[in-house]
Amino acid sequence: MAALDDPANLERIATAGNWPRFIDRSSPQLSFMTVIGTWRANVVDGSMLVSVATSVSRGRPQTICTIVFEDAKPSRARFLPALTAGWRLDAIMDSSSALRTEMYAVRAERAADMTLQMTSTRDVDVVSTTLLATK
Repeated sequence: MAALDDPANLERIATAGNWPRFIDRSSPQLSFMTVIGTWRANVVDGSMLVSVATSVSRGRPQTICTIVFEDAKPSRARFLPALTAGWRLDAIMDSSSALRTEMYAVRAERAADMTLQMTSTRDVDVVSTTLLATK
């Protein structure tokens, strides 16, 4: 959540945690978004890749924060309630196949419009999650 308020917050967290950096804002390729960085974070039960980027949509600034769980695979039943405590979620999409992809409009006490997208393995392990905040 700190990255949604200011992407530099994630850079500070990554530096303090000594997370290796894989991608930074120096990419010469044009894109619809500017990747601030991607880091590997080691957690108790494995590792995850954490990325933050900025963009503009319809003249409004956006921040995109994505977590891809590599070894660490949190249980969907515990992860989703912990992540969204205090939020009301309005389902936009929920599709199931080998991987379940869910998308929600987040209603929270924040100045930004937020969208949560999460992919899990048949309701068991979370594979990745993305939060998109539009101011």
